[in-house]
Amino acid sequence: MPLQAGRDIFSAMAARLFGLEAEAAVKDAQRAQAKAVSYAILYGAGPGLLVQSLAVSLDAAKRLIAAWHRAYPRVQELVEERLHAARLVGFVETLG
Repeated sequence: MPLQAGRDIFSAMAARLFGLEAEAAVKDAQRAQAKAVSYAILYGAGPGLLVQSLAVSLDAAKRLIAAWHRAYPRVQELVEERLHAARLVGFVETLG
């Protein structure tokens, strides 16, 4: 796990997202894209936000989101589970 090993989580995510063998091969722009798409997905933003924040085309933003979901398939399931639970009880809880 990158965090437990003291590694840069967004460099690790970028390596996985872009299919790079080593985190050292990640360029600054790739790290920034991985970070932006991660937050956009987790906060429910769509590709339009990535178009603006990363200055990429709409198609490129959609491809980034699709690649992220392929790299981290379980995340969407967890989000859906939390949304379902929140709808049932009427609120969400944070970890703490």
